[in-house]
Amino acid sequence: MDSGELREVLRSGNESSDSGDGSSSKRVELVKETDSQKFIDAITEIKKKKVGAAVTVHSKDAYDKMETKMLTPSGGAGYAIDDEDNLVSVFNTGKDGKGLVDTLVQDALEKGALRLDAYDPVLTKMYAKNGFHPVARMRFDDQYAPEGWDFNAVSADEVARRLDSISLAGANSTLLRDCLAASCDNARYWQEPDGTDVLAATDSMMRSLTRVAEHVASSHCTSWWRQPVQRNEQWSTTWEGDFDASPSIDPIGLLRSTRAGIIEEERTAHIERPADPTANWSGDWWSSPAAALTSSTRLLDGTSPANLWFVEDSFGWDHAQTIKVKIPREANIYEIDSADAWASLCKRFPIEVTAQVRHDWYRTTGRSGMWVMPDWLRVAEHYNAVHLQVQAYLCAAGTAIPITEHTASVIAGWNPDQTYWFTPEIAWSGDPVRWERREDDGWYICG
Repeated sequence: MDSGELREVLRSGNESSDSGDGSSSKRVELVKETDSQKFIDAITEIKKKKVGAAVTVHSKDAYDKMETKMLTPSGGAGYAIDDEDNLVSVFNTGKDGKGLVDTLVQDALEKGALRLDAYDPVLTKMYAKNGFHPVARMRFDDQYAPEGWDFNAVSADEVARRLDSISLAGANSTLLRDCLAASCDNARYWQEPDGTDVLAATDSMMRSLTRVAEHVASSHCTSWWRQPVQRNEQWSTTWEGDFDASPSIDPIGLLRSTRAGIIEEERTAHIERPADPTANWSGDWWSSPAAALTSSTRLLDGTSPANLWFVEDSFGWDHAQTIKVKIPREANIYEIDSADAWASLCKRFPIEVTAQVRHDWYRTTGRSGMWVMPDWLRVAEHYNAVHLQVQAYLCAAGTAIPITEHTASVIAGWNPDQTYWFTPEIAWSGDPVRWERREDDGWYICG
């Protein structure tokens, strides 16, 4: 852990070890170990890893006084409880797989552990899932730094302090457009949060970033982030080849075949893929409607379509074509303006996708359990289109959105301000416009 990070003392609230989000822990056998040296030898393996700096190895005399020392048969994971009912020396080397922390902590609670201390921020959140809540926070004391500690590292608290000291610049459309584009391009819904994500999610950074978010949200340049579909200026984009003579002529047929594919994929995945969400497996992770459907976005400042700029995990295209979409005046469009709006769709028109997305969505959200997404064929029976507002994208995309007590969903594979059309009553208007990306990373009309 970083030298400036806080050490927290946590106490069990005697609550259920269920995280409350439908998550489940990996089960593993634990055996009581009476040989203190064997326990030390096992836990010392974790000290060879970078995360080992966060694990305290006590002396043999100290472990001799602890009646509860638990290890997996391989010695790859374990914990101990001292004579004051403190949970200590929780470790997992990975020999028995990932995702064992909940199992270790739950077992320790059953054996009488009442409190523990841990390094903020990651470990405290892991323990909080099992009923341990912070009751005190202490700044890290350098004299307790383990061997190999990086005293030049900067803590999350220090990063937040430096951010707080910065005067925020005035927002403008170009700057905000580029920032939103970068956020989209870095969306990764099939892998764990990276270091930047973890840093941004710490309590101290969340407080500091709230100031930035409020500053951005108050700008007139972001007012469109909270607006419904811009009906008079919708543009579709293609990255490869030319547009067809007309938009999708059978959107319901596309949705029907896509739905059949999802059902078959779920059946096959249930049989062939491991149920362990931590298994090294990946598959389809998106929750958007059929890719072949016509989709569109608005014009930014009356100049270029939003979808030229805002593309999740883009392939770095340098050329594109756009064309204006004429939509029915009375089109019934469902607006996704929040996580609740997405949850409502999933509650009304659910289709289960647990087996096919569990590994990817677990990695990106940390949640294990049943997953659903909207059944777009059924949605199309009630609406002509569905539009994802930018504010909903920024607040909810990539997170586990609770649907029911046992199910959740993820907005994944969408671009902000994107509208998918379920009706054949749309048409191209005018000729396609050709674009190219130049060295300054801007898009310009060409040809």
